[in-house]
Amino acid sequence: LREPLPLSKRDRSLATIAVAQAMGASSELRSHLGRGLDNGITQVEIAEVITHVAFYAGIPSAMNASRVAAALFEARNLPMARADFPAAPYLDTIVDGVLAETWERAVLSPRERSLITMAVAQTLYATDELRSQMERALQNGVTPEEISELIAQVTLHSGFPMGVNSSRTAAEVFRARGLPMPRQ
Repeated sequence: LREPLPLSKRDRSLATIAVAQAMGASSELRSHLGRGLDNGITQVEIAEVITHVAFYAGIPSAMNASRVAAALFEARNLPMARADFPAAPYLDTIVDGVLAETWERAVLSPRERSLITMAVAQTLYATDELRSQMERALQNGVTPEEISELIAQVTLHSGFPMGVNSSRTAAEVFRARGLPMPRQ
């Protein structure tokens, strides 16, 4: 017979949730969040894992993980906080605090910060974050043509799959706003 494993099912779930979040693997994350709940991890602990991993894997990973967790919690009829990120409400504090303060610094314009943030979100294949940053970029004066050109530029460095995903996301954003598709 095999000796007991050194890590409990709960510990294994904590680690696996963190890895799935960091990888941006939404379907695997959904599965492992459910398994984590079944292995005794609480919603509050899941929220804390999501928040903790954000500092190492980035805010886009946390936003995606929070969205995935919220859908799972809703499917299981579990209560959630009233927040922008109901499955990880402390993210509101991070996003509204430190992140908001960073966006207000005068060294770079909001338009320039939008270009940088979209480039990173495209590179990370962070579709939800990319979508919200495209919306913000349009509010910050970035044109659809500039978004299209940025996608082409970043694709040269990040790869074709990221470019295709970003192009599809941009088309959704433009359609939703009634904007014409840029010509290249």
